[in-house]
Amino acid sequence: MRYERKYRITNLNYEELVSVLGLQAYNFQIQFPDRQVNSIYYDDASFSNVQANLSGVSKRSKFRIRWYGSELKNIHKPILEKKIKENQLGFKEQVKLEDFELESELFKISQIDSLHDLELYPVVSVHYHRSYFLSFHKKIRATIDRCIQFRQIENYTLSSLVTEDNAIILEIKYDETDGHIADEVLNSIPFRITKNSKYVSAVESSWF
Repeated sequence: MRYERKYRITNLNYEELVSVLGLQAYNFQIQFPDRQVNSIYYDDASFSNVQANLSGVSKRSKFRIRWYGSELKNIHKPILEKKIKENQLGFKEQVKLEDFELESELFKISQIDSLHDLELYPVVSVHYHRSYFLSFHKKIRATIDRCIQFRQIENYTLSSLVTEDNAIILEIKYDETDGHIADEVLNSIPFRITKNSKYVSAVESSWF
């Protein structure tokens, strides 16, 4: 299991933020090339996952289909993820799916037992550009997400209306066994840890 500490940043651009990270004692370096991250999030008719997040339920989970790259119609190498959070710790269960065509096959792909049995439906898609960094001792990962976009999904149909979030999201990730190392890194970052869920932001901007 691992911790994910999040920072929602609105007063710096990407280059300024990278510069700040590079000045830390644990000097973050690029881990591998940037890529676009895409997710389709599932919830029930009452948006129970959103309510659990907003209420601060200590143990909760959410389902999403994730894939990478700029292609938004013909989905290549999708992964079904169940993201589980217990207090501040989280982990994922992953299942590889077959490629599918979003506009014509989203209903079919959503009939997977783990989704259908829980009466979960696709409600939003989230897309953003992610950069990956690793501390020099390879214990702490950092990701920077920007150019964040949301789209509503209703009746298995992706809306053409795009909502944008102009913030930059910095996440610091580390195993629970590396907390003593992470504390030093976290204390050197000049931002306040915030609660931030792209899924919740997407639902609030698209549905409510």
